[in-house]
Amino acid sequence: MRVLITGAGGQVGRALMRVLTEAGLVPVGLTRAQLDITDAGAVAAVLAQEKPDYVINAAAFSDVAVAQGDATRCYAINRDGAAVLARACAEQGAAFFYLSTDYVFDGMQPQPYAETDKPNPRNVYGNSKYEGEEAVREYCPRHLILRTSWVFSEEGNNFFVRTLERAVAGQPIKGVNDQISCPTWAGHLALVVIAMLRQVDCNTDPELWGTYHYCDRGATTRYDFARTIVSQAVQAGMASEIQVTPIESSELQNRAEEARQSVLATDHLFFTFGIRQRGWRQGIKAALRKIQQRESAVQSN
Repeated sequence: MRVLITGAGGQVGRALMRVLTEAGLVPVGLTRAQLDITDAGAVAAVLAQEKPDYVINAAAFSDVAVAQGDATRCYAINRDGAAVLARACAEQGAAFFYLSTDYVFDGMQPQPYAETDKPNPRNVYGNSKYEGEEAVREYCPRHLILRTSWVFSEEGNNFFVRTLERAVAGQPIKGVNDQISCPTWAGHLALVVIAMLRQVDCNTDPELWGTYHYCDRGATTRYDFARTIVSQAVQAGMASEIQVTPIESSELQNRAEEARQSVLATDHLFFTFGIRQRGWRQGIKAALRKIQQRESAVQSN
């Protein structure tokens, strides 16, 4: 099974590279600097050279706030880049794995969103990802679209890293208390991706292709997510106790972020692939442990 990963330098891309390598595979990982997914000629050349069985697109414009003011670049990456990759995969005979987001929904529904619920994005980021999904469905029949939510990792610039840095520095922390979703550790997400790939690789059933949801188990708010990060960091001896203050979305300068409930239902994934959710609190523990291991390795060198 030959796997090519675009956006391999991002938090999800790095997790995918690590998990696939640990599984005994030799993935080809290309960072944004190594491959511009909006360049059709470059994408076609890479796929012709590498001849992957699967292409996982982890390249994304994912900053919700910045996307509102830079819609052109956001759509170029999330929609047009997905279309370029989907066309190239279809032409080269590769299957395409597209990572999407809970932001394709409006967040106004009280119950978890299923794959059959109609998307209704309310900001540039969400709409760009939804249009990316539609491009994938149009151009590459052999595709898997996996929507997820609140992805965090021990690497990169994300809510977990920013909260931990403030806790370590003893700086006050605020957490929005009217946005509800499920944090998802990139390491868990990567394990789900490879589990799906292994099954489609040994199963010719066309019914496996399509759209699925995965998020770590347990709905929460940004406020409680931040409190848990701080609490676990304190327990791990990485930070001192510090207050986390709840705020409302209306207090944020970023108008793209508003009160919403966007929990994803994962039943379809479970009944099709047998994949169960892992807990996001365990994801925090794993991320903190990896940071400690990284720091220990640096100190020993």
